[in-house]
Amino acid sequence: PGELASCSGCHEENEASAGPNRRLIAMEREPSEIEPWHGPERGFDFRREVQPVLDRYCVSCHDGKGNSTNLIDIIEPGLVRKPDFRDRPDVCIKTKLTYYLNNGMFPPSYMALCSYVRNATQEGDNDVLVPGETAADTTALVQMLEAGHHGVRLDAESWDRLATWIDLNRMGHGTWSETVGTNRVAHFAARRADLQKRYANIVEDHEKTYGRAVIKTPALPRDTAAKPNSGGAGRAANVEVAAADVSGASARRELDLGGGVKIALARIPAGVMTDSAGVKTVIGKSFWMSVDEITNEQYRRLVPTHDSKLERGEFMQFTEQERGYPLNMPDQPVVRVSCDEAAAFCVELSRRTGAKVRLPSGGEWEWAARAGAATPLWYGDVDADFSKVANLADVTFRRQDRFRANVPGMAVPAWRPADIRYDDHYRVSAPVSAFGPNAWGLRNVHGNVWEWTADRVAPSEFGPQVDKSPRAGARGGSCWTRPKDSTFASRVLYRPWRKVHDVGFRILVED
Repeated sequence: PGELASCSGCHEENEASAGPNRRLIAMEREPSEIEPWHGPERGFDFRREVQPVLDRYCVSCHDGKGNSTNLIDIIEPGLVRKPDFRDRPDVCIKTKLTYYLNNGMFPPSYMALCSYVRNATQEGDNDVLVPGETAADTTALVQMLEAGHHGVRLDAESWDRLATWIDLNRMGHGTWSETVGTNRVAHFAARRADLQKRYANIVEDHEKTYGRAVIKTPALPRDTAAKPNSGGAGRAANVEVAAADVSGASARRELDLGGGVKIALARIPAGVMTDSAGVKTVIGKSFWMSVDEITNEQYRRLVPTHDSKLERGEFMQFTEQERGYPLNMPDQPVVRVSCDEAAAFCVELSRRTGAKVRLPSGGEWEWAARAGAATPLWYGDVDADFSKVANLADVTFRRQDRFRANVPGMAVPAWRPADIRYDDHYRVSAPVSAFGPNAWGLRNVHGNVWEWTADRVAPSEFGPQVDKSPRAGARGGSCWTRPKDSTFASRVLYRPWRKVHDVGFRILVED
């Protein structure tokens, strides 16, 4: 009693101090017991742990009505169909990867929910990930629910179940027996149990399953007064622009970053707009906006060590993109920069050039992106052909890569939600010059990457409310989003320090 045992003394430099030999605050009480996670130790299984949340909150609307009976249609959110989140134990999507998963089956509701949760693949880039790369709050599912999707309010345990499922990399099955079949696992499981009992005096059955979870916290009623937040067409803007200002909208200038690298700027005229949220925005004077999203080449002139990394490919893909798809090309938009880092870039750019550089507000961004358009997207409605004007989730984005030659078939069906009517020919972010500009000369205001704004927004009351600090808003959609989720009304909110795989920025320069 009174002694402090630690690794110090052996695992230290010869001349280093072992630290104070004193009683720490944590030693004033007994160690905390590990708190079980909603029941006994067990393998995490989607049907047992997550399906009860869908049954409680989702299937009353996502009930499969009007959907095709074809399995691919069931898991494909499609153009107008809602995903089907019903539990269907009689229907499973059997993988074609029979060599490895000879009995592997995935519930249709599992595949449907996976459509809204980006995760790390089994065999992709082996580099160290950006912290929070696949955190729950970066997924479309959590973004949608935190914003108040059709007034749905999740109880605390349901939030915990969804977040845990995401943090466990979208677990499907809780045991190997359920994954590849009892016959292939039984002898391994018996041998493991025997060795554990014999040499570790541990008696446990890793293949044991438990019944479906019963959520103990009461279900919360839906807020029937809440408006749908699915992106949608948004409200058509009432755009008023003074004719004298419009005449100068074609003006151009550049910021020289040195080394032959420049940022092209387009003049944005003054005017008045009622934006997609119904808020009247007065742009009192003209300003300049970067024609394109800031590129890797431009960002690295100020931050030479930045790495936009890759976007992971498919499971066991057999293409030239073995590790994934590059996001680091000089003419691609910079990503995996936080809103704080984007703002710091503007401060440093101001210091070097003498210009007044900053991130645009949400109203300024929408005004410049609209360029006088009153439609949901600058080029038209959400059903318009975007293949020549925007890099959005299309048939190329949805298409699965080929797999290694020694593995037959595909592991899972195509799962990424996309508008498969059109093809812009890009799987990930495109060079910033790949698509045509709006009326005021700005390119990629829809799609390619989301763009940080200076807005700080209080978290929605529909979220779990663990962290009530303001969120940074990003606008415009990305190559991961369909047109309906990339309108002027669309917005995602992240913590200002969060680095996201499909979020970049463009700059505003005061006139």
